[in-house]
Amino acid sequence: MGGEPSVAAGPSRRYVAVILFIGLWMACGWLLRLDANAYLLLGVPLTVPFQLLVRRQSLRALWVRGAPAFRLGWKGMLIALGLSVIPLLDLVRAAADMEVVGVLFSLCSIVGAVAAAYALRHFDRASLRPLILCLVICLGIDAALWAVFLGSGMMELGAVEGGWPVRIAVGLYSLIQYLAVVFALEEVSFRMLDGHLHQGRQDRGFLSALLISAAWGLWHLPISGEIDWGTVAGLLLVHVPYGVCLSLFWRRSGNLWVPGLSHALGDAIRNAIVFRG
Repeated sequence: MGGEPSVAAGPSRRYVAVILFIGLWMACGWLLRLDANAYLLLGVPLTVPFQLLVRRQSLRALWVRGAPAFRLGWKGMLIALGLSVIPLLDLVRAAADMEVVGVLFSLCSIVGAVAAAYALRHFDRASLRPLILCLVICLGIDAALWAVFLGSGMMELGAVEGGWPVRIAVGLYSLIQYLAVVFALEEVSFRMLDGHLHQGRQDRGFLSALLISAAWGLWHLPISGEIDWGTVAGLLLVHVPYGVCLSLFWRRSGNLWVPGLSHALGDAIRNAIVFRG
């Protein structure tokens, strides 16, 4: 299987495939009443066959478009090892407590750490500008959204003993943790779906980016608790602008570090803001 997918399927069939994929994922989340981590893990048995059988691409293309040969070298091994420290600690704790979901989540994060190292080893200079632009725009979106949430009282800054140094430490810990997670769960799945919608096109495809971002927002419904119009509106408000940015710069770069780092940083900032302790 090469790095470029077959474009035999027409646009309508690709949209149907993506809708069915996300619909099945959401339906399983509701029917099985999965918690957040189990819901994320469900993406693995859905993403792998979709990539191999529907897109007919190598799994390596999930992380680097073109699916270059897998190589880490000693630098990549050090990167993978560094990103694996937190998942390994979580794995030991989950195994000791006999938490099956925790064990599987940690194992996936370790795989994600290796994938992140692989993608970083293939990060070229052409991807640097998309990475910087994606980070700057996503940080701007984050700042605007948090100004609205905190200013309106929709969310509150968590009280933290130790002040901002502790809050910053929580953010850094979360960033390192999520850098492994996004290369195995959620982000990798939705960039795959985005690539499927946009395959074979030379334009930016803003509409397809908008649609996949709205679907990404609604995908959170099975783990969002009580569902009402306010919940739906909130999910779309957050994920549509953010997701469009991730999609467009993923397409420009072809390296998952671009949307992956932006996604992980956004989640880390959230954890630092809402943390209480």
